Amino acid sequence: MSKREYWTETLTPTRLWAIFWVQLDEGYQINCIYPFVVFMMRDFGIAENQVGLFAGLLTATFALTQFLSSYAWGYFSDVYGRRKALLLGALVSAISIVAFGFSTNYTQAMIARSFSGIFNGNIGVARAYVAD
Repeated sequence: MSKREYWTETLTPTRLWAIFWVQLDEGYQINCIYPFVVFMMRDFGIAENQVGLFAGLLTATFALTQFLSSYAWGYFSDVYGRRKALLLGALVSAISIVAFGFSTNYTQAMIARSFSGIFNGNIGVARAYVAD
């Protein structure tokens, strides 16, 4: 089978690269916090004996909100289209990671991390986009 026969009208290298970047963004968003979350908690003024608890809650917030929003993203992509869902998710995800970086207290960090998880719940949409 030649390269030309492999690519169809719907499955193109451009679309696969777009899906790659969406999934890379999700992996980055969930893991980028690990190296500095403890130092962030100390900067927020969390007590030494509570740093582990609050760091764990902040880290887990992303996965929890991503899980809770995944069905809503599936419905949104069915109604408005997969491309719009992926673009909206990537855009708000980028804004939320910047907001997380500029957060000055625990509440701001938690809200930004929650938004990041909510708008990264579109991994199922990315898989459906490739399957379509």
